[in-house]
Amino acid sequence: PLVCSPDIVETLRTVLVATEQARAARFLLERDRRRFIVTRATLRRLLGDLLALPPREVHVVEGAYGKPALAPAHGSAIHFNVSHSGDLSLLGFTLGSELGLDLEEERSDLDVHGMAQVVFSPAEQGALAALEPSARQEAFFRLWALKEAVIKAEGWGFAFPSHTFTVSVAPGEFPLLSSQAPSPLPLAPWSLRELEVARGYAAALAVKEKALRLVLWQAEAAPLR
Repeated sequence: PLVCSPDIVETLRTVLVATEQARAARFLLERDRRRFIVTRATLRRLLGDLLALPPREVHVVEGAYGKPALAPAHGSAIHFNVSHSGDLSLLGFTLGSELGLDLEEERSDLDVHGMAQVVFSPAEQGALAALEPSARQEAFFRLWALKEAVIKAEGWGFAFPSHTFTVSVAPGEFPLLSSQAPSPLPLAPWSLRELEVARGYAAALAVKEKALRLVLWQAEAAPLR
């Protein structure tokens, strides 16, 4: 959860390195500044625990399209990914496998039909249209979270044309990355999982491992121990 007292936010801000503190200062809204600080500081603390390092000594780098990763100098097989939406953040960690996470607050003010025509494949648009109108809003965000998890796992960001691949969700089965239209960008055979995070949110994980042991924790933002 990203809602916490100003005192805790200020304590967590001290965990950030200079470039992250400068980035936090550029947010115009206090709400957005708080969300960034809590998310990034929690990431640093958890990575520090995994690497047995103080949080500020964790070196995080970004790929060409902004995907964060541990600096090669750490010599670690740990991969991670982060997503936040509304008042929640989702952080994921694996050993030896790339991953992508996405978290979406289910908004009632979004034109899901118009958005689907832009970001979904024809097959996905058809599957969404076949649902009862009352079910389309939730289904849109579930599918969008799955597709975003794939895009984030690939590390392409907004450069990846989301309408060129299809995710199908059959009742009682894991989501499946089922097809890809001709595209200049190759797509790996990701394994997909939906995550139950909180009411009113959709969340998803894309990872290359098929035999996946998945463990979920919920943490509270707190000052350094």
